[in-house]
Amino acid sequence: MKRFLIIFFSLSTFCLNAQDIHFSQFQISKTLINPALTGSLKSDFQAIIQRRSQWSSIGSPFKTIALAFYAKDFLLNKSFGINLINDNAGESNFKTSGLNISLSQQLLENDKTIISFGALIGAFQRTFELSSLVFIEEEGIIDESMFFLDFAVGSSFFQNINNSFDILGGLSLYHINKPNQSFSFASQLSTPIKYNFHFTSNYYFTNEITVSGSLFSSKQLSYKEFIYGLDLYYDLPIDLYENNKLCIGIYGRYGDAIIPKIGINLNQFSVNILYDVNISDLAIATNNYGAFEFSISYNWNTISKDSKKHFICPKYL
Repeated sequence: MKRFLIIFFSLSTFCLNAQDIHFSQFQISKTLINPALTGSLKSDFQAIIQRRSQWSSIGSPFKTIALAFYAKDFLLNKSFGINLINDNAGESNFKTSGLNISLSQQLLENDKTIISFGALIGAFQRTFELSSLVFIEEEGIIDESMFFLDFAVGSSFFQNINNSFDILGGLSLYHINKPNQSFSFASQLSTPIKYNFHFTSNYYFTNEITVSGSLFSSKQLSYKEFIYGLDLYYDLPIDLYENNKLCIGIYGRYGDAIIPKIGINLNQFSVNILYDVNISDLAIATNNYGAFEFSISYNWNTISKDSKKHFICPKYL
């Protein structure tokens, strides 16, 4: 039974093209949800490492690692981002490796409002080991690797309502070129367009306490994903550093998982840890094990904060 499940999960990874690489910490993976968020930084630069391990109880776990670098107003008031991704799924050693390059531009900018537009191009290679799989019928797969280009566009809207409340929302479209992801020269497997929506609101109760509510919705043909949650930020009384915050959060993926979160900011560093507790029908097959995920980010400036204008961004950025 376990062998069957392993084969099923391995096959479903490349047969169901709705399953893109994703993280439960969708706020950290800015360009994976909306290229318009490339410049949504509180600093000049940001570097991020993000890792996810899923379904470790049913054989080889699904492992994803992403490295990202973002530069705000890098060239001609355009922000730049690059995201390196490696994903290894299951017993078939199904790998997705590649990079995304994104640019964003602020179309409207004043003391309270920012409207941004972004575009992204990605280059990816997918490979798997045919010898590790068993097919009931011949599937016509004649190549164990394939390469494709991917394009995405998006827009975002930030509004500082008052000193105690702000919001950020956005829409994006991925796979707008509908790339062919078939492993067979004899067939075409066009990737459907994926539609993303995200929204975050921050309420600053006091100088020490902030509550942030977030949601993310994605749709690609019949595949749907909906993540929602709350974060509580508390300023830590540490005089040695600035921007010291403890974060405790609880998220949910509709019909699939409950996701507790803990994080800490110390000066320029930020660390977040999440665990997906599986509550779907897969809980029996996975022995209730879900996914472990963490991220580490580092923010820095090239010039003093007083000499360059930075907008208040949501706490998770």
